[in-house]
Amino acid sequence: MFVAGSPPVRETVAVQLAALTSTLAAVRLSLHVLAATVWVGGQIVVAGLPPTVRALG
Repeated sequence: MFVAGSPPVRETVAVQLAALTSTLAAVRLSLHVLAATVWVGGQIVVAGLPPTVRALG
């Protein structure tokens, strides 16, 4: 059913699909940055751990 002033259904679906794609891309990027942060943080901990353990004897 078409109501005057409302966009065609295909156009609405396309806009919703574009919004979903954009949202999924943002989630994927956020997860990637979080994982990289955890990985780099782990590398820093491993780099600092041996001198600390040696100092403790």
